[in-house]
Amino acid sequence: MDRIARTANYNGYYLLDGSHAADNINADPTLALGYSAVTTAAQEGSIKFHIGENNTVGQDYYYINIAGMTASDLNVESLDVSNTASAQSAIESLIAAINSKDTTRTFLGSMVTRLQNTILNLKIQRENATASESQIRDADFAEEMSSFTRAQILMQTGVSMLGTANQIPNIVAQLVG
Repeated sequence: MDRIARTANYNGYYLLDGSHAADNINADPTLALGYSAVTTAAQEGSIKFHIGENNTVGQDYYYINIAGMTASDLNVESLDVSNTASAQSAIESLIAAINSKDTTRTFLGSMVTRLQNTILNLKIQRENATASESQIRDADFAEEMSSFTRAQILMQTGVSMLGTANQIPNIVAQLVG
């Protein structure tokens, strides 16, 4: 148990060895996170997740703490099973350790889900920005084509009127002549 907790790491962060545990047990009964926590204030050992483009605490970044999973963190390092009473106590300690492990796994799963949703939202925002840019470019292109066509019609009308104006003296001369 200790070997796994002390060697499991992600990108150099040893997540289960207790070095990232919260300073105090989380007392909120609705969260039931134990020594795991999500906060907006850094504690010693907290891991900062910066997920936004700005630097607004609680919106663009937050800190997490992960409870330790070593035998001492789970209170199963020196279980005594030499008699019935101590074996029953050991079973209760093991049940508490399993519950703590399940709570931490649930917490880590919720953090992974939260990060995946953030990634998905960022991808959707990028796609929407690209689509908006494309619509703006299309609208600008259509406006320029409309202006070009208008200018071309005005030029052709002017040339036609000039040609007609140049023919008027000839028409008058033919009528008089």
